[in-house]
Amino acid sequence: MERKPKILITCKMPLAWFPDYKDCELIFPEKTGFLTAEELIPLIEDADGAVILFTYLNEEVLKHCKRLKAVTSFGAGYDSINVEDCTKYGVMVCNTPDAVCEPTAEFTIGMILDTLRTITWRDRQMRTNPDYSWGLAAYPSWIAMGKTLGIVGMGRIGKAVARRAIALGMKIVYYSRHQLSAEEEAKYEATYLSLDELLSTADVISLHTPLTPETEGLIGEREFELMKPSAHLVNMARGPVVDEEALLKALRTHRIAGAACDVFVGEPNINPAFMQLDNIVITPHVGVDSAEARMIIANHTAQNLLPAIEGKRPRHLINEEVYKGE
Repeated sequence: MERKPKILITCKMPLAWFPDYKDCELIFPEKTGFLTAEELIPLIEDADGAVILFTYLNEEVLKHCKRLKAVTSFGAGYDSINVEDCTKYGVMVCNTPDAVCEPTAEFTIGMILDTLRTITWRDRQMRTNPDYSWGLAAYPSWIAMGKTLGIVGMGRIGKAVARRAIALGMKIVYYSRHQLSAEEEAKYEATYLSLDELLSTADVISLHTPLTPETEGLIGEREFELMKPSAHLVNMARGPVVDEEALLKALRTHRIAGAACDVFVGEPNINPAFMQLDNIVITPHVGVDSAEARMIIANHTAQNLLPAIEGKRPRHLINEEVYKGE
């Protein structure tokens, strides 16, 4: 009997989300949280492909893999996959940037409105504070209409956020590695600024950059000093893009008005100091966390892995040098 390709999904999810893998043997771990290397190795060592989520893949694991041809992140970001190590072992690395775009943009708008209008804070007050006042304009809150949104990273997600922010009546400025064409700037009603100009101009700064050596620590104490005291920071990128100690200081001293973060350094273990502050909204890296979005991402992982294990080019290949086909 011919052996079915073996695909590891590194987080326990419903089998119904993965109908495209009907001709494969799917492996799921028993746990839903982060896998250690010791837990990952026996699951992946005989796999032909793997969907990487809630674990780290590097040489410590790869040296045990006997059949692995390709891996894909379960999302746009792939910082949990050591691309250099995978290239060394001839493993193709892929991601799924298209599938996460619209859900993440929706969630970003929710975070912007939450931090501006202090929605979560007011919910907590209603539930826990018997002295909470129903008075008019008794607590700080800002409307989105007319405010300047500074988008850092004008890729797929940044553009999707811009489309939605225009509907809220926000003005769009952006900073990105590459300036958009005049046609695209007109489409998104967006003005290109240097990062320093954006930080000093925007009422809301929304981060959508990949995590690279250049973007790690991109927003630190110096950058917070450039921001308006009424500014709000939204981080939907990756935790290390922001210097968390500098962010905590800026929030404690009210150097900025507020923040909303879906990503953190050292996930899933975040700095408990964030939980003590009222002027930040925190969520556990759930920007695409809906069953509908997860099923779309699962489909896109198949468009990477299924061709790869047949020797064909995956849909979104990161390390092109590994692929030897046409």
